[in-house]
Amino acid sequence: SVASSIKLPFLSYECSSDFDPKLSDTNTYPDLTRMGTVTTPVTDVIKNMGDQFGWSHVIIISGDRSKYRKLAEERKSEFENLGFSSEYKSPMNDDFNSIQTMMSEIKESTKGKHRVVFFIGSETFFRKVLCASITEGLEKGIIWLTEGTWRHEWWSKTDQVTPRHRQWLVEDVSHKELKDAFAEFKQAWDSFKPTVADTRSALQQLYETEEKD
Repeated sequence: SVASSIKLPFLSYECSSDFDPKLSDTNTYPDLTRMGTVTTPVTDVIKNMGDQFGWSHVIIISGDRSKYRKLAEERKSEFENLGFSSEYKSPMNDDFNSIQTMMSEIKESTKGKHRVVFFIGSETFFRKVLCASITEGLEKGIIWLTEGTWRHEWWSKTDQVTPRHRQWLVEDVSHKELKDAFAEFKQAWDSFKPTVADTRSALQQLYETEEKD
């Protein structure tokens, strides 16, 4: 690999092992260091909190079903196995009226009960759900739970930059120039030396200096 050949550390940001176990295989990826928070104990932690505060029901809200449904259903099953009742909701991400309707339904169905919400999705969508909870009169009385890492005071950040960056990245990776560049890089890499060991040795001689720069 590139990392082992030139002794460059490969670090993955927010890439916890339980989301993609394949990348945790150190035999296949010996030079990849994963920096994400391991979230497998999350349901057990919530169970302990639920026992302490008397929670009996957990509402799971997720973003895009095509992306988060599998994880949401796994969490729902885990909560139920731990003794909670649970339900799963996933409104249209780009339809704020749909999100408001969902929060209004939660308000009506949980009157006089604990409102425990476990969120799965993007920061942008989470902000929309929070805003909808305010417009529907649920700004107080909800226990918000989620997993992973979030930016400091993420709820106060603007949503304007994120979609533009996402659009830029999607457009960039679809351009022929970038695809050709990757294809040319792979061809050059594969033809540089006959074996990985030979490539590693040659590149180490080129990149390793006394200054270690």
